[in-house]
Amino acid sequence: MKNKARDARFSAERATARQQGASLARAALTANARAIQRLLAQGADPNWRKTPEDPTALDLAADGGHLACAKLMLPQSKPETIANALRKAAQMARVDLLRALSPHCSDKTRVLDHQNALLAGFLRYHANQPQAISFLASLPGVLTPELANEAVFMMFRSPNPERMGNLDAISGLLPEEDFLDMMRCARAAQCERFLPQGIAREEAAALRQFWPTGHETATPGSTESFSAPARKPRWL
Repeated sequence: MKNKARDARFSAERATARQQGASLARAALTANARAIQRLLAQGADPNWRKTPEDPTALDLAADGGHLACAKLMLPQSKPETIANALRKAAQMARVDLLRALSPHCSDKTRVLDHQNALLAGFLRYHANQPQAISFLASLPGVLTPELANEAVFMMFRSPNPERMGNLDAISGLLPEEDFLDMMRCARAAQCERFLPQGIAREEAAALRQFWPTGHETATPGSTESFSAPARKPRWL
């Protein structure tokens, strides 16, 4: 009898949590701050999600750029919920949301959360993307040579001229020779992927073509070695 009563109470609590969580998600999606305040006061959980793959209410607020709604849910959000929302904000290039979410990251995972957010936003194109990348990359301990190397390789695996501003956002934060070495390696890897024969000649030509100014394109079949530009390229 006691077990049945306990199971019934547990089922009722789960049903209430589902109803409140779904209502909170709808309020976040529609930027209804008043409804969010009311639901939070009633015990709605901003960490709730229907399935592990579904977004939380905080994710929806970040994805929609609803800063005021996100701020209301931050005090009750778990570290993993905030980390997910941080990646969403980076993808949407919302610097205001990044600034609001960043201080609420867990002390244990703060740097890793910021690094994951930087990589999540790196391959997206948005008018404000370089500002979002610059904000994350300038935070203490975030932009390591290893992370920058991964970001550069990500860019060359999926080249898009519109996203070159993202590279520019990190280039000024790295030692010049480190950045140029990464560009050489990434471009050589791209050449090796598409031009398995005659790598040395084609790599030199491709690298020369990549720099926007100051170098002539190598002629086909040329064995002339590549020399790095005097300073880092700027895309903006």
